[in-house]
Amino acid sequence: MDIPFLSLFGAATAALLARQLRRSSLASKQNGRVSLFIVRHGERHDHSDPEWAHCATRSHDSPLSTVGIGEARECGQYLLEKTVCSQQTVVYSSPLVRCVQTAKYILMNNFPADIKIQLETGLSEDEEYLRPRMLGIQRRSAYRLDPYGEKRRTCHPVLLASRDLQAHASPVELMHGNASICPIMYDTDGYEFSAESKERWTCRERIEHFSMGFLATINDAYRKGFSEGNDVNIIMVTHGSCWKYLVGFLCGKSEKFARHRPTYTETIQLEPHQDNVALIAKDGWTIASHWILPRLQGADYVPLA
Repeated sequence: MDIPFLSLFGAATAALLARQLRRSSLASKQNGRVSLFIVRHGERHDHSDPEWAHCATRSHDSPLSTVGIGEARECGQYLLEKTVCSQQTVVYSSPLVRCVQTAKYILMNNFPADIKIQLETGLSEDEEYLRPRMLGIQRRSAYRLDPYGEKRRTCHPVLLASRDLQAHASPVELMHGNASICPIMYDTDGYEFSAESKERWTCRERIEHFSMGFLATINDAYRKGFSEGNDVNIIMVTHGSCWKYLVGFLCGKSEKFARHRPTYTETIQLEPHQDNVALIAKDGWTIASHWILPRLQGADYVPLA
């Protein structure tokens, strides 16, 4: 059964992509190409300044540091070199502030102004790291009391809605009212569970669920576009754990990447195998390029393959 186009992108994004497809000059007899760029967010402010969390009611939702903003801009310049502006570009982001800001600075001054950021809860931070920061018990946490001197509790909502996040994304626009591919919820104690099954799950299980829904929709809704020669760039901004699980699952190398620790704004480009007609495959993608900040590469840096 075909999965509707709107199930992935929603009406507003679908209309935007339709306009881009009509403007595209890339249509030809050759098959189109899909490139998926998976990006970890830039340096978070509470890593450079642990005191920040003491005066923050949402201590788990740190913005970028000044260094992190520069990292995101540098990543944007790299992505600009790896993509073609006339191609369609879709941007997904975890709904945590640091990822929304990373997506914002990637797009600003690098990509067309009409590209909007779509929030995707399936790309959110691992509960294993998110919850301890809310409670002030994470190893980097400087305080276990909130600004009013009371013991820290879990924050609700854990994830802000698109209208609340728009100020962090401006002048780049967010998509509003679009359903997530992988909706998640949190109970009163800050534990994550699936909004569909109402059962708790791990970050790894959630990423696999998200990946299958994402690839199924691409395989069904975009096959016609690919066959007409329309290329698509997809950028996903997420967190360290999600980054390694997502790359490992799509490449069929989960155990290898489970041990990898991506640096800030580390970016990997995935493309489907040349002989892979159906994109929906656990191991149907291969690494096309790998990038980390030049200052972090070191003499022994070897790109992932």
